[in-house]
Amino acid sequence: MRAEIILADEPVSALGVSAQVQVINLMERLQGEFGLS
Repeated sequence: MRAEIILADEPVSALGVSAQVQVINLMERLQGEFGLS
């Protein structure tokens, strides 16, 4: 399955700083892998 859209909203901002960094790093990796904008 391949996602059409990934949203990061308020629940992400409620995470701790280290978890936020992990989410951002994952999103950047997915952006590069799949050519997302």
